[in-house]
Amino acid sequence: MDNPIIFISYSHKNFDLVDKIDKDLSGVGIRLKRDVRDLKPYSGIKEFMKSIKGADFVLIVISDGYLKSRNCLYEVLELIKDDNYKEKIIPIFLDDANIFDIRGKARRIKYWQDEKVNLIRELRELDLQNIGDLTEQLRIIDNIASNLSNFMHSVTDLLNVSLTQLQKTGYKEVIQRIGYSNQDLISRLLEIIEIED
Repeated sequence: MDNPIIFISYSHKNFDLVDKIDKDLSGVGIRLKRDVRDLKPYSGIKEFMKSIKGADFVLIVISDGYLKSRNCLYEVLELIKDDNYKEKIIPIFLDDANIFDIRGKARRIKYWQDEKVNLIRELRELDLQNIGDLTEQLRIIDNIASNLSNFMHSVTDLLNVSLTQLQKTGYKEVIQRIGYSNQDLISRLLEIIEIED
């Protein structure tokens, strides 16, 4: 596949780690679509998050922070609108994700159910004319709670490779998953070298 669009979805709590992943992959000619690089000042964050649907592949760095982030899981909601999303996802689990057993998954769903209940309680204390887009935020939280179980099943049902293993192999598994051959990488690296000269 020539120049696939590879969106990276992650929590900013894992910013430094994602910087390393980004640098490692760019070192072999793979450019990630990333908010800090591709989201221009004063442009719409929500529109950028929606662009995840147009990606050929989505590298998802799944951590505790990711699973508690409304923005990260909003990206997931946008991604799963694509019928072929399971063929696009490349999850990377961090140790604190804790969703490989039923109790871990249940705790994640309960977190979002509690978020919904708490927001409803707070909205009831507001005058109706002052609610504005807060009902939209409530709808997003409700969608997260409703869809999180299926998403967690999708990503944990895959044979996953640990971040440590990916780093040891030079991200070979990711490179193969996105369909780059050795010749593609050599060509891309030669292009980079020519640009730098």
